[in-house]
Amino acid sequence: MIERYATLSRGAFSDGFLRANKPVVLSHQMEDWAARRWTPAGLKERVDSVALQAQEGNMEQEATILSEVRLHEYLDEIERPDGPSGAKKKYVAQFDLLKKFPSLGKDLKFADLFPEGRLLYTFGWLGPAGTVTGLHKDDSNNLLAQLYGRKKVVLFAPQDTAFLYQSRKYDYGARLSYVDAEAPDHRRFPLFHKATPEEVILEPGELLFIPRGFWHQVRSLSPSISVSCFAQSYLEYCLTIPESVRWLLHNARLLGWREGCTCHSD
Repeated sequence: MIERYATLSRGAFSDGFLRANKPVVLSHQMEDWAARRWTPAGLKERVDSVALQAQEGNMEQEATILSEVRLHEYLDEIERPDGPSGAKKKYVAQFDLLKKFPSLGKDLKFADLFPEGRLLYTFGWLGPAGTVTGLHKDDSNNLLAQLYGRKKVVLFAPQDTAFLYQSRKYDYGARLSYVDAEAPDHRRFPLFHKATPEEVILEPGELLFIPRGFWHQVRSLSPSISVSCFAQSYLEYCLTIPESVRWLLHNARLLGWREGCTCHSD
């Protein structure tokens, strides 16, 4: 059972969860964040209608299909019952939020919870109900802030890695699974039943800590605005140098092209 607290001090979070590599849900940690007031309509008034990349469907376990959306139109569409047009749900997933919209940074307070001196990388997630991020694990610790709408997160501890069938599909800073955790094919993946899932429903205003190495699959249960903050110490940053080399090899078509990637359409 994943623990829940209303709030934690920086020290209690660091000692009890960050260092212990344990997930936790914080239900009221963001009470004083201006980002708690974000809505699709409200964001539309604060940001330009830039072009953003959207994924279609579950690209972690299926084909990668990428398209472009105009932000203002997309924010209007995500609250329609049928969502944005197209055969599959379009999801503006993991875009560099503060690079695109630096003024939004003052609404977020991730630095108050992570230990001082961490390098923080902040990414936005916008989408209608039904959008999904397939099963994967990240190379960095992650705080997922659910600002608007609801999400379901299914987590698996690192000990379950042997049962999760790591994929050769390339994703920078992450490792993917072949298994769709919500609809597993037990014939293809007979060991999956040995894994132990933990399910969390994130309500608006709740913060989930996903430690490095924890596998997770995420589905929007309603139109949703979320922000992820990945954190690294300077030592952890230095340890990512092999991943940077991996990225260069991938772009040179020397790695990860046979089974595809999440950065180029199939």
